[in-house]
Parts: sequence; structure tokens; C-alpha cells
Amino acid sequence: MFNHEVYKKSYGIKCCYIMDSFPPLFIFKPLFGNIIITTSPYFTDTHFGSHSADKWNEYVLKCVEFGKKHKASYLLLKIAQPDLIAGLDKNQFHVEHGFVKNILDISVGEDKLWGEIISGKTRNQIRKGLSNNPVIRFGREELLNDFYNIIAFTQTDLGTPVHSIKFFRNILAIHTDARLAVIYLDGVAVSAALILFADHTIYHPFAGTLNKFKHTCVNNVLYWEIIKLGIQNNCKIFDMGRSQKGSGNARYKKSWGGNEIQLFYAYCLKEGQSPPQYDTRVMHCLTSAWKHLPVILAKNIGHMFIRYIV
Repeated sequence: MFNHEVYKKSYGIKCCYIMDSFPPLFIFKPLFGNIIITTSPYFTDTHFGSHSADKWNEYVLKCVEFGKKHKASYLLLKIAQPDLIAGLDKNQFHVEHGFVKNILDISVGEDKLWGEIISGKTRNQIRKGLSNNPVIRFGREELLNDFYNIIAFTQTDLGTPVHSIKFFRNILAIHTDARLAVIYLDGVAVSAALILFADHTIYHPFAGTLNKFKHTCVNNVLYWEIIKLGIQNNCKIFDMGRSQKGSGNARYKKSWGGNEIQLFYAYCLKEGQSPPQYDTRVMHCLTSAWKHLPVILAKNIGHMFIRYIV
């Protein structure tokens, strides 16, 4: 989803186009450990387009050969199209099913969404958020510092490293239609999102609300404002992003009336390797420790770690 120049200018990540009309592959070279190759780093899934079965199989074969050539620990294809999974060689690929994304049809318009599709509970939460008199601003570089502070705090609270501000500055510079949304309460920036447009779809790949303001329901106001912005820009779909299957976050997104889409993360593993495991005791300990870092430190070192979590 992000232009390949974002990855190159932010982290020096190499991009390789291996077949016409198909997405490129990105090569990660950690200081320690083996090479990782993937599609759409830091994004939910990859749009592979519509191709014949033969063309798709040819692309997959070239991806596998590319991974072997670079002795990659693993090749990861992020897929949201079920028909593409059927064509994968089960002896070559291990497919993870732990994530879903939610897609909301906003082409029906604001009135129908409000009156017929969004749940009553969610509408009440939007009303509650609006009763706090939030100020909603859409912009670009002029909002970057406020946006980044919110993202840094919310990511740290979750125990997740945050990208560098340079990464987000590059997104704005290269994606000229990208927007930032920031919500203020009494002059304080409390909720924010990065917004992208592509193929009549509006995305918010990074968003967050400060924990101590979540009771005000401004996060619901943020979603509603993104939906309205998408409608104003003739978008048909709001891609609400990835969640763990069955999680509270997944249930929250369902309350907006969208359709849940299964994601397929297909790993072609080097012999002796396993897919990355994040639900382990070690990862829980690291996550817990990260939550206690001062945010100023998390901002300065987060990019050294998050750049390799693809």
C-alpha cells in the first residue's frame, strides 16, 4: 500500500519487482539473523489484483525462487483473496489464519449508514463523543507532531515499538493525498489517524486515542469523521484494518456494520525455520517491559525494532 520510496527513504529497505502487473517484494536484512522477504510491510494485506491461475502460479513460483536465492528465513505473502490461497502448494507454504480485517461499504451514504447499518450502541457512543465538543482537524505536516505524540503514547501503552517520525513524514511527502486527522478536547490532542486513499477505498493504517480520554468516546467520533471524509472523496469502502480473530477490537469493528474478511498469511519457510511467534512467554515479557518505557525513549529507539516487524 505504501509507495516503495517510503520504505527506501525511511529504512533503506530494498524493493524488487519480479513480475509485471504484480506487487513487488521487500527485502529486510536485520543486523542479526536471517533475511526476511514480504509483500506490503507494515500493512494489513496486499492487493494482488485479478489474474489467471497460471499467472498467479508463475508469480508465486518466482517469489519462492527469489526467497531461496536470497537464503531468506521466510517469504511472507499477505493475502485477503481466498481464491489465491487455493493455488498455493501446501508442501511449500504454511498458512496462518489468526487475523481478520473489516470492510465497511460506505457507498450507501451517510444517512443509510447512520440509520440502518451502524449499531445503536455505536451511534450512542458517537453522540457521547460529540457532546464533549471535540475539535476535529484534517491536515498534513502542520498536524504531524500532534499526530505522532498520540501514536507514540498509544503504541507504547500497548507494548509495541513506534516508527520514527521520519517514517510518517516520508509517507506525507510521497503520498500527496494522504491526510492526518487529529481530535482536540479543550485544546489537547487526544485522538489521531493517518488516512490514505487508493482504489476508491479509504484506509487508516495508523490510529490511536490516549487511554485517559477513551471514556469520552472520541475514538468513535474519529471513525465517524473518517467515514464522512471517505464519502466526501467518493470512496466506496472504508478498510478498517486488521484485528486478531475473535478479539475485542474485531468485535468493536463489527459494531460499525462492516464485513469481516479472513486474512491468509502464507509463509514459505527455509528448512528448519518456523513462522514468527508473537504469543509466547518471551514476547509477553518484552511487551510488558516496553509498556514501562518513557515515551521519549520509545520514540528514539522504537524504529530500531518495529522496522523488522513486517
